[in-house]
Amino acid sequence: MSTLKPLRLLGAASALSLFALAAVAQTTPPAPSAEKPPLAKPEAAPGTQNMPGSATDVPKAPKAAAAPTPQLVGLSAFSSDGNKTGDGRAV
Repeated sequence: MSTLKPLRLLGAASALSLFALAAVAQTTPPAPSAEKPPLAKPEAAPGTQNMPGSATDVPKAPKAAAAPTPQLVGLSAFSSDGNKTGDGRAV
């Protein structure tokens, strides 16, 4: 009987610590402060601003596609569960 009492105390202490840790893990963290520090706006030097119609405002031509697209006509189409749903007739 004397050896069971320390085991019961150890078991009870471990159960209480486990419950306390579980309760701490479930709590939500505190909300961040509502005030945010204002962001500093970088000011451009007066001589470096772009004027409308300058050379840097010219739109660039769109780039051509790097690789041709694969042809999908004639390929089979499958659903997510593996059943064949049909084939591609037109794109």
